[in-house]
Amino acid sequence: MKMWILVLALVLPAGQVLAQDQTAVTPPVVCTPAALPTPYVPASIPAKPVMPSCIDPDTHISKCSKKVLDKYNSDVDTYNAALEVLLNQSNGYLQQLNKYMGDANVYSNCEVRRINGLMRGDG
Repeated sequence: MKMWILVLALVLPAGQVLAQDQTAVTPPVVCTPAALPTPYVPASIPAKPVMPSCIDPDTHISKCSKKVLDKYNSDVDTYNAALEVLLNQSNGYLQQLNKYMGDANVYSNCEVRRINGLMRGDG
């Protein structure tokens, strides 16, 4: 006579354990608030270089010497480089803010689950 042994497995959702009376107990949910990024305070924006008077502002035709044009072009390059630094810093801060918003969303969803669990009597 063949004997079959039947093994039953109790499968619990993740995070649940059996209490003494063998009922499933869910541990309390702990939600971690999102961390605020350090506020960004940009450096002052540099003043735009002044176009030399020997350049016609409407047609942008120059009657300037090479020395004056070279100086103006150098000032424009310096201005553009300073703006690029500010732009990169601003973009970095915006990325931190986007991460904060995502983390805040995760936190708020966790709180909803926690409160729902309390209302059901889970914790």
